[in-house]
Amino acid sequence: MSMIPNHQRMVIVLGMARSGTTIFTYILAKHPEFGLFRAGSEAWVLENACIPDKNINRLQEVSELYPARKYVLLKRPWQEKHAQWFKEVMPNARYIIMLRERDGIMKSWNGSGNWAIRGHDGYQSDPEAYYGEYRDYALSFPDILGHESCQIIKYEELLNSPSEVFKRLSAWLEVKNSFDVSLYKQNGHWDKKRSQEFPKGIVEISRFGQEEYEARKAC
Repeated sequence: MSMIPNHQRMVIVLGMARSGTTIFTYILAKHPEFGLFRAGSEAWVLENACIPDKNINRLQEVSELYPARKYVLLKRPWQEKHAQWFKEVMPNARYIIMLRERDGIMKSWNGSGNWAIRGHDGYQSDPEAYYGEYRDYALSFPDILGHESCQIIKYEELLNSPSEVFKRLSAWLEVKNSFDVSLYKQNGHWDKKRSQEFPKGIVEISRFGQEEYEARKAC
């Protein structure tokens, strides 16, 4: 399988649904060194495109966006099982794996976040085993891809000490530590109203999901 040119510019946020991947990506996207790729008008980032289909050509187009910025940012929950494919195709990309403790994520899956688990048959039969399987895959990511290419971020740490988390990330990514963590409240929750301030001027791939499309490349 051929390697994607410029894939070293990609920062990919992974994790089980309801583990904080979206709010985390909002904050990364507001940093001037990141260009955020999204498909369509939804705020979800690469939710059901490119990576699930392992579409090399489209991923190559994505890697060439935002030439004036250091990184292209992608997000895809539920992708922990494909570490070996990432290693073959994008070994020099950066991978951020979000982890949330079992009790918190189970509560979310069974409550307001139950939409995130629909269609996952394994969860319906044995929720705890399903959670454990994905958690084990997520923890194995650094061993497969290399610890220098991965950061594991705990949901609870992110809520309680966001400034410390982003300080560590800025050093790892070699960017200025100018992340805006004001989306997080001190009481261990995030400001959902402010999280709707999704970054504007985002580059999209036209008619995404079709074989023929054109890419608009811009800063």
